[in-house]
Amino acid sequence: MISKIRPFREDDNSSEKLVGKPIVDPKGDIIATCAEVFEDEKKKKHMRLSVKTEIGTDFIVEETIPVSAISKIGEVILLKKTFNIKPIPVEEIVTFEIQEVKTPKEKTIPPSEEREKDTQQKSQAEQGTDKTIEKQPPEATKTTPLPKQKEPEVIQTEPKEESKKTTQRTTVKILLEELLTLEDPTQKQTLKEQLVKKIKKSKTNQKTILKGIVRYLASPELPTRLEMAELLTKIVRQDYEIVIPYFSELLTAAYNEPDKKIESVLCNSLIRVAIEANSKLVTPKMEKFFNDLIINHKLCKTISFSRIHNLNLKIFVNNYDMQTLIVSKYIKQIFVKKSGNDYADALKDFNAVIIANSLIRFFSPEKWQPFINLPAVKKTFDEHFIATINTILTSFVEGNIKTLTDIIKPKLGTDLSKKIVQNMIKTRIDDFLTNISIIPLDVMTSFFQDDNNMTVQILYDLINKNEINAQIIFIEEKTYIATSEHG
Repeated sequence: MISKIRPFREDDNSSEKLVGKPIVDPKGDIIATCAEVFEDEKKKKHMRLSVKTEIGTDFIVEETIPVSAISKIGEVILLKKTFNIKPIPVEEIVTFEIQEVKTPKEKTIPPSEEREKDTQQKSQAEQGTDKTIEKQPPEATKTTPLPKQKEPEVIQTEPKEESKKTTQRTTVKILLEELLTLEDPTQKQTLKEQLVKKIKKSKTNQKTILKGIVRYLASPELPTRLEMAELLTKIVRQDYEIVIPYFSELLTAAYNEPDKKIESVLCNSLIRVAIEANSKLVTPKMEKFFNDLIINHKLCKTISFSRIHNLNLKIFVNNYDMQTLIVSKYIKQIFVKKSGNDYADALKDFNAVIIANSLIRFFSPEKWQPFINLPAVKKTFDEHFIATINTILTSFVEGNIKTLTDIIKPKLGTDLSKKIVQNMIKTRIDDFLTNISIIPLDVMTSFFQDDNNMTVQILYDLINKNEINAQIIFIEEKTYIATSEHG
């Protein structure tokens, strides 16, 4: 839930409501913690400040902040303006550190051990066994305190780190909520820029801000959704990779968005991520998302298939990998429903290359012809379209790179053509190396019909990028391709 924050009232100026809370300036930075509330000679209340030193301890500084400077209060204290807190003098930090370090080095027996020894001596004196005490090895007395002194350090570190993360989350949540209460456009833009800067500082901030955006995009309030969509645009411009883990949730928000303006803003951000991320977007999470959306119908039940399909075409217009993934789900539904007219009609929005490549990547060769022969497929596509799919599938099996390139290049361009051929060669090489651990390079390339020596170039590229589990080795001046584990 979003932390509650409200305007500061006069009855909030007590120690009970202020002491211990982080103090946040208008930029969203935590500058100190309220350590005490006191009155000056004029009966005006001030906050005494505690800040963290370079060695991680708390330190009370000379500067104070008047209570009247508080703008809002919740889990943190939000100020109306920025206050500059002077750095703590180095000598004060050093003095403090020396005092802490000296304590464990003193050669005095800890009180707990002294009491334990006195009790032991007293008990043994009563029983007349004084000689037993004399026989105790002195080493036991010296080594006992050491582990006891180290334990508190470990216990204290973890809560401090967790407390820091909690404070970060709270601050970011408050800034998001503050964004929705501002009316001045300039102030809104400034606050959005601050949130964009904060998202780069830590994983905690990234998670909190993106989850907040997703949550607010489901708000019934149109202005709230618009602010979040515009904030997302700024984040994507800064770093699109931050958005990838939350892409399916943002895609769902776009499917569900009733307002055309907000939908447009959202889609523009998602299109940019889809283009920049390219194959990085095809994650197990995204595959499960489309499985639940298209196959299992667990998501967006009230949204029509037509709307989802059209938005997918728009968002993934330049992401060949995502198109291939989505087409695989349509193909699966056509297999399941046999007739599958809606999904077969949807496939008409994709070219033969995408459909053929989807069959190659996601289905076994035994499934290819049964798909081509389905009534829904024959009814939807003309003979030339089906013939093109068949030619691509046959060329892949035969390793005919020239034919593949001649078909794909005019439809998708040089770069995508090379990428598809590369994926196909990768699939074939993986199959080879699954059955044998080493094969001569000339034997490997003989399985591909290639006039321009593309196979060798692509093979070297795949090995250099570690995209296949293979290596090049030389035996008696002959070149071999072997699995990486081959000795």
